[in-house]
Amino acid sequence: MNCNLRSCNFTETCFRKSKIADCDFKHAIFINIDLLGIDFCIDPVQNSI
Repeated sequence: MNCNLRSCNFTETCFRKSKIADCDFKHAIFINIDLLGIDFCIDPVQNSI
């Protein structure tokens, strides 16, 4: 898992503390957990974080 990527590829999960614009909505889902202060993309197929 390379979390230095600007966007999440379809087959990988990328934890990010960044802006929502960095996520590729064509392939990934953006999630924001306010309590943890973590932003990350998840693979909609793998359904894992």
